[in-house]
Amino acid sequence: TADLPGLSSSNVKVTVDSDKQLHIKALRESRHEEESDDAGVKIHAYERSFGSYDRKFQLPESVDADADDAVQASMKDGVLSVRIKKTPSPEPEIPKPTERQIEIKTAA
Repeated sequence: TADLPGLSSSNVKVTVDSDKQLHIKALRESRHEEESDDAGVKIHAYERSFGSYDRKFQLPESVDADADDAVQASMKDGVLSVRIKKTPSPEPEIPKPTERQIEIKTAA
């Protein structure tokens, strides 16, 4: 999860590249304009603020990054949740026990 307060899902981009890197990028842009006319003094205030979030994470080898459902993202109340589906690891092969006969030699 990533806390991105004040951002909507349209301001956030989540990608996975061929090197199995998860990339989360977000851009916050805020503008505020205010005009007032108090006692003959005209005030015009204009504020802008910008911020960005950019993180990369290396996914483990057990993730099939090419599958459509391997990585899913959802966002609610400024919290981005990313779910990563692991591919099941193959069952380890258990070697079969082998047995061989040992020749018994007689002593002379």
